[in-house]
Amino acid sequence: PRVPADAPRVLESAVLSANLPAVRRMGGGLCHVSSLLSPAASPLPDESDAAADEFLRIIGLLAASLASLYPGDDPPASAADVAYVHLYLSEMSHFGRINGHYRSYFGTHLPPSRACVGVGRGALPGGRRVMMDCA
Repeated sequence: PRVPADAPRVLESAVLSANLPAVRRMGGGLCHVSSLLSPAASPLPDESDAAADEFLRIIGLLAASLASLYPGDDPPASAADVAYVHLYLSEMSHFGRINGHYRSYFGTHLPPSRACVGVGRGALPGGRRVMMDCA
């Protein structure tokens, strides 16, 4: 799966801004990763480009979170281990653009199930356009 090259920098930035996703480990090796947000709202002027930029940063955070969930696992947890995704968009018009990146990361053969909800502009924290939960 395609992970942005700056994923370690994105994770470091999230640590510095205390904007880490919430991770809950459950029995049987299951876990829930919630409140995945880009470390900051994207400054790109085009709303669709900005939403896609935020989504790619979220994917970088998810990849880093998954890889660190169960130290010692070989191979480490990855996109292939995700069972479902809840995707929250400030505007449903961003869906088409983000879906291309979603398919690149999660694949097209048996990707995780997904619910996508348009929550309205300004509803997500810090003016962000995308938020994600997954398990």
